[in-house]
Parts: sequence; C-alpha cells; structure tokens
Amino acid sequence: MSTGLLHLHSFLPYIILTLLLLVVILCIKTISSGKLSAFHFKIARIAMILAHIQLLVGFMVLFMGDAAKSAFSQGMGEIMKNAELRNTFIEHPMMMLIGIALITIGFSRAKRAETDKAKNKNLLIFFGLGLVVILSKIPFEQWLNS
Repeated sequence: MSTGLLHLHSFLPYIILTLLLLVVILCIKTISSGKLSAFHFKIARIAMILAHIQLLVGFMVLFMGDAAKSAFSQGMGEIMKNAELRNTFIEHPMMMLIGIALITIGFSRAKRAETDKAKNKNLLIFFGLGLVVILSKIPFEQWLNS
C-alpha cells in the first residue's frame, strides 16, 4: 500500500501543477476584459480538489510510510538536526499545507466576489501565490528521479 500511495503522491503533482498554471494563465489573459467564464471556475475547482486529495495522500505517506516510522523513532531533535529529514518531514509538508490553504482561500473568495473582475483578481493572486509556495518546496531531485 505504501508503494502505491507514494506513486500516487508522485503522479498527482503533474496534473495539479498543470491545472494551477492553466488557472493563472487564464486569469492573466482575462485581466483586461474582466470576463470570467464557467470554464475558469471548473478548472480552479478541479485544481483545488486534486490539491486537497494530494495533501491527504501526502499525509498518509508521511505518517504511514516506513521511512516516517524510522525517522520519528529517532525523535524530533534528530529530525531537526538533519537537513534532509527536516525538509522531508517538516518543511515540505508545512509549505504544501500553506500553498493549498492559499488556493482554498482564493477559490472561496472568488466564489463570493460580486464582479468578474474581483473573482479574477482573487483567483490570480491566491492561486499564483499557492503555485509559487508549492513550487518552492517540491523536492525536484527526488520527484524527477522516481
């Protein structure tokens, strides 16, 4: 089960990052016109849902994996001293949580906004920030070699 979850956790980011980038590009393209289509919201909703699924799968990998059991058995002091363990078990999950929270806030604010311009602005700002935060802590050296 652990291997399957790890493969899913490595595969889903390709889809999520593509959708997040698509939302940001669509929002940039519609800044001048201010028109927001239902397609924008569908793509944004799918990206948000997949990001939440990715977060749940990531937490399952984090807490149920064999590497986590051996790392947490050493204690938090040892995890914090080791840069690789700290990145894997502290920094990466926290930054992903922050990025997904930004995406969720942006979608919620856009859904409640009155005008298309405000909806577009919320999606662009929060999805863009979420994308940057997520990209900042993806372990590319592990991800691309798996």
